[in-house]
Amino acid sequence: MFTAPSPLTVTADTRAFRGHFLSLWGAVLILLIPAWLHGQSPQAEGDALVWMDARHGANVRYHPRHNSSLVAKIAPGSTLGVYRTSFRNGCPSHWYARPSRGYICGNELRPSAYDRAQPGPSALPDIRKDTTAWILGRGGGRLYQGHRAVARREMLKRLFIHSILTIRDTATRYGTPWLINRSHQWISAENAISLPPVSTALSLAVPHGEEAPAGMIIAADTPVHTAPASDAPVAATLPRWSWVYTGDRTLLQAQDDWVHLPGQGYVRDAHIARRQPVPAAYDPDPRPDEKWISVDLTEQVLVAWQGRRIVRISPCSTGIKDNTPTGSFRVQWKRRIQTMNARGGHEIVEDVQWVMYYYKRRGIAIHAAYWHDRFGERYSHGCVNLPEQDARWLYDWSDPPSDPEDAETFPVPQDAGTRVIVF
Repeated sequence: MFTAPSPLTVTADTRAFRGHFLSLWGAVLILLIPAWLHGQSPQAEGDALVWMDARHGANVRYHPRHNSSLVAKIAPGSTLGVYRTSFRNGCPSHWYARPSRGYICGNELRPSAYDRAQPGPSALPDIRKDTTAWILGRGGGRLYQGHRAVARREMLKRLFIHSILTIRDTATRYGTPWLINRSHQWISAENAISLPPVSTALSLAVPHGEEAPAGMIIAADTPVHTAPASDAPVAATLPRWSWVYTGDRTLLQAQDDWVHLPGQGYVRDAHIARRQPVPAAYDPDPRPDEKWISVDLTEQVLVAWQGRRIVRISPCSTGIKDNTPTGSFRVQWKRRIQTMNARGGHEIVEDVQWVMYYYKRRGIAIHAAYWHDRFGERYSHGCVNLPEQDARWLYDWSDPPSDPEDAETFPVPQDAGTRVIVF
């Protein structure tokens, strides 16, 4: 005879059911709580945007808690607009939400006298304004903290040949010429050479539906011959940095070191950087709206894509020793400005801007280069060099997104960096 179990009796089936039920709700809570935290209105304590300064720099977290993923680092003295929230979560004051993304503990902020977002003094976009570029030749130079350190002969370190400096002023002391950099440090200038101005913008935006250029002339006064031979008559001369189109969206091909320009004639392959298709082995198969970047090491051409559409194209410079690694990468870390160094810090390049590391383990990045004008040729130590304004455009366009006050920006699992294809 069947007897119904007492309501207080716990059977194996009941325990299994409860276990499955609790596991299910646990999984739901794990998924929903971070989303709920992030999705909470940042205007929880009012809709007013308040303007704050970063005291000594500030860390931006993906969620309002200190162990959440780092979204960005803000330079000291930067101004930003934020919303005060009701969240504390380990912050002695309150967490503040940025309109774009991320949260900052209020202890890292203070009220600002300004009412617009701007980076701190150490991360201004025009930080090299009123400076000139210098390079140290054979023998290098001596670096001092300032003129008093020079008088006391307290050298910080010796700088090696090929160090590149951004200089605000020059001086002569004790019969020695000196360079004074942006940080008011003094560098002996007996072996220093002033660098000439270089191109700051060479890229071309390609409007939707219009033909992208097939290449760019990279040599000065490039002759266009009527036949693929050096002794053939010259039909025209093309200036350096001029874009070349085919008129039918086809690509230019080289044959026996010559390239035929439809309707014009022939130019040397070494005088033109040609846009070429991304090899099938490297094709990222992007979504229609996905941003990605391709870098052609053979032709020295960088292209910014959205889906299958070309958004912008630029000549670039990669490793002179063919040491720029190929493969599929993602932007891992963005820095608005930094001084790069090698050889134990004795060879430096000051104030490199718009740095996008995509192979951080080897220190490989896309960044601006203000010290050479060899775009369209291999010329770097291994990074991908761009003219300054072109690098800035790519920095602002690529992911992870960067706010004006961000000195550094990082991707998070929910928002990966832009893909970089190097072939």
